[in-house]
Amino acid sequence: MLQLKILRILSRTNHTQNRYHTLKTTIAIILISFILFSCKTENKIEGTWIGAYSHWSSDSIKPYTAIRSIITFDSESFYMHDNAYNNITFYYEGKYNLNADTLKFLEGEKTEKLIIKSINSDSLTFKGQNGSLRVYKKLKSDLKSEKKTHLIGNVYSNESKFKKDTISFINDSIYLTKNGNSQPLRKYWNQINHIGYEVLFLDNFSSPYIIQNRINDSISLTAFHKFEYSWHLKKQNKNVW
Repeated sequence: MLQLKILRILSRTNHTQNRYHTLKTTIAIILISFILFSCKTENKIEGTWIGAYSHWSSDSIKPYTAIRSIITFDSESFYMHDNAYNNITFYYEGKYNLNADTLKFLEGEKTEKLIIKSINSDSLTFKGQNGSLRVYKKLKSDLKSEKKTHLIGNVYSNESKFKKDTISFINDSIYLTKNGNSQPLRKYWNQINHIGYEVLFLDNFSSPYIIQNRINDSISLTAFHKFEYSWHLKKQNKNVW
């Protein structure tokens, strides 16, 4: 009888020890996975990301809207240009902290927190508090420009798969655009250099453009929305206006 009780006690002790070791193993796996995820995310986030589009994952009716910003992350700092209404561009820089899926921007005494929904070699998606998803696309270094493209005072024809317009850059903030014989529309624009990338913001609704190539009188631009697309500006005689 005594021997049976001892065997039962030993059995319970072994069972408790096994559960304890299993719990320790599970916790160790979770911690290792968390560390590996954090390291991978930190490595992936370094680079330059350009705004593509914002949309609501639960609402297919609401339109996709452009994100008019570009941001660069190095190992510990961020640098961002954000284009607001009427093409006024704001510049921010500071430190950032990345903890799993939470990204904190530290700018002086200000702190802003964003939740990363997903990140890979091509796209970075933030999840907003209102349920919106903000998608950024990673830029390749070969899109950088060595020289600034001078647009002021020039007239260009704009050709893409979507439209064909004529554009006249009046000054450093206003341009006129028209289609065929229609009356010209006055719009706002802004041109910046973001760590070697030449960025062009047009009107208040389109995604930012990267000025990519300049060959003779033609300029090639690249933009990202739901997909990547190219846009071409060909210099025209000012009399065509």
